[in-house]
Amino acid sequence: MPLSRLRASFITLAVFLLFSAGTGAAEPTVILNGSFAPTNRLIDPGHYAALSKEMPLWDSAQGDHRLTGGLSYGPFVSEDFLELMVVGFPGIPGVTLALVSTDNGERLTLRPTSHPGWYWTRFHWKLPPNWANRNCLLVADDSEKVDGGGWLGVSAPLPHTGQFGRAIEETSLQIAVFVLLLLPGFAAVLFFPQFKPSYALAFLLVSSALAAYVVFFLYFWHPLIGKTSSWAIYAFCAIALVRQWKQGITRLQQFDFSAPLMLGTAAASLYFSAGFLYGGIEAPDGLAMSRFLPGMPPDPLLPHWLARILANGEPLRPFFSDWLTSDRPPLQAGLNLLIWPFIPVRYGYQVVGIAAQCWVWIGLWAFLRHLGVSLRGTALVMAGAIFSGFYLVNSVFCWPKHLPAAFLLLATGLLWSHPKNKTPDTLTTVLAAACMTFALLGHGGSAFGIGGIVVVYLIERRALSLRFILTSALTGLILMTPWTLYQKLADPPGDRLIKYHLAGREPIDPRSSLTVIREAYGELTWQQILNNKCANFRMMLCDKNWNFIPGASQYINHVKSGIPDRDSLYRLRYDLRSAGFTHYLQALGPLLLGGFGLLFALRIKQPNPDKNVAYLAMKLGLFSAIVWCLLMFKGDSTSIHQSSYFTGACLYVSVGLGLLFMPKPVSLSILFASIGWFFWLWITHPVFTEAGLLVPSAFAGFGSLVAISSLAISFILLRASRLEPTSTENLAYTKLSESQTSQP
Repeated sequence: MPLSRLRASFITLAVFLLFSAGTGAAEPTVILNGSFAPTNRLIDPGHYAALSKEMPLWDSAQGDHRLTGGLSYGPFVSEDFLELMVVGFPGIPGVTLALVSTDNGERLTLRPTSHPGWYWTRFHWKLPPNWANRNCLLVADDSEKVDGGGWLGVSAPLPHTGQFGRAIEETSLQIAVFVLLLLPGFAAVLFFPQFKPSYALAFLLVSSALAAYVVFFLYFWHPLIGKTSSWAIYAFCAIALVRQWKQGITRLQQFDFSAPLMLGTAAASLYFSAGFLYGGIEAPDGLAMSRFLPGMPPDPLLPHWLARILANGEPLRPFFSDWLTSDRPPLQAGLNLLIWPFIPVRYGYQVVGIAAQCWVWIGLWAFLRHLGVSLRGTALVMAGAIFSGFYLVNSVFCWPKHLPAAFLLLATGLLWSHPKNKTPDTLTTVLAAACMTFALLGHGGSAFGIGGIVVVYLIERRALSLRFILTSALTGLILMTPWTLYQKLADPPGDRLIKYHLAGREPIDPRSSLTVIREAYGELTWQQILNNKCANFRMMLCDKNWNFIPGASQYINHVKSGIPDRDSLYRLRYDLRSAGFTHYLQALGPLLLGGFGLLFALRIKQPNPDKNVAYLAMKLGLFSAIVWCLLMFKGDSTSIHQSSYFTGACLYVSVGLGLLFMPKPVSLSILFASIGWFFWLWITHPVFTEAGLLVPSAFAGFGSLVAISSLAISFILLRASRLEPTSTENLAYTKLSESQTSQP
């Protein structure tokens, strides 16, 4: 963005004055212009006292935010790294932070990976080789007259630190939250030692979700009652752990039970560390919206804002923009409230969000083992899925999507673990129905996944009975009624997302959903309706221009035309990230090649659980996608984020198990290529994004924890793959589970 005359004059004057005073040995000088002044305690008062004693701080949020100004600090001799405390919104138009060379006026713009907002946040940049050991000025400029957002603040350059202590401290908090959320369910499982591991995992998640759901409404009743209930639940957990400690140890010694818990813990640590790898730990609010793709909406914050409203006893309206508290189901907000008295509020939404999304690893493991998939097949699927952008991005950007997918996986595993000609027993029916209901209470998009499950269940002509149907309906009705009453009575109308997805109606509409849907379709011709549905099916595969790998041709043209490799490579990486966030097949990356393994599986004639589950997952994913594409009203509206992530989980299961039926060198090559793709595309961040713009480099502390978490995941999965070298034991396991349908 070209500099205004005022800014250009200010910077020119600063360079002239400081350079004329001498370089090299000159003491750095601060020149303030306009609204820039030394920071006061109104900005981030919790950190101000400590920070102000350690370093000088300046900001432009002095008085009216619409005032403008600038700052120049220097000259100083640059080193290999530049480390600063930053606050505000640098990077928006008119608000910039840069290094300016006193030798020739060359400018290097510094842009944080996320907006720190009102919290001082540490970032560091690895300077290009030609910028090391140069006499520089640190220049901050604020010319944006936007009330609230157009300002920034900065410290003097700081000594380099790897952030090891901070990384260990905050990642430990992430692990502790993952454990705390599961503790009510684990305490409940201790009283049912007869449950097989896969049933115990389902009971664990349902129990913890139920505790969070109850706490949500107790907070709604009164904040003090809610907080008391949180303490009471964890007091019960402590008593149960003490009285049933032998049972707890026995349960944890079961590999099929403890392995997914350890994988979930390690995955939560990996995603948390990767999220804050390039800074932002002091101000997590804006991280999820800009860490992987810029300009993302504030959806991850909605459950946290609802939890905060209930915890503080605030009015339900206004909520956010024109959104209502009843527009989003309450499960993730309930999980936040469950541990609200025990964790720092500043990090609550992020650590709870990541922990909740990592329940999907428990659900996925239980799904696979319920259906008799070999441990080697389970390890392949888990490795391909954990090390993928689909799960990383949608865990850090923690809108509740993977959380409901965990429950749909559990429900499917429970239902299909019974023989085809026998209806599930009462316990299995209740658990499966509860899982489906909690999926809906996690996110309304789960309806598409449930639709796919129902279609496949009916197509396979699995056993049905009146008892099965009534028990399922009654369980769902009991669990759904409190939230339905909240939507209709506390903050009506509560059906906004139904009208948005199924009728294309975004504004709040007091009319019934059926009326709005009927009116929307009545305004279209049959040809328009058909075109919309076809566009939805195409959207799953590629963009409007039928580009399966967007940016590839542009990258080749850039290279041919001589555009610098780093700039064209950044654009390609951005296009690949965007495609992986939007289209399901691109989200699979190199793992998509595992689908060819299903062709090899056709040669296997004898019963094989791995093959059967691979094809079952393909059917579930296919039909849930069909239901999704047909129900969505607008054309091109089937971006991944509007689906049930149960669909994505089924795709990962199908292609992951496909690797089992390929030659081992080929399958391992595909798996390692997929993991390498994950780290290159999603973990590592390009230092240069475009000419003259520099983004932060990684902190060694968080990088170390990314490596440690990845090694822990690899160790668990390698151990799993070696525990069961052949599939004969799995076939026996499947037959045994079929013969014991009445004893879970």
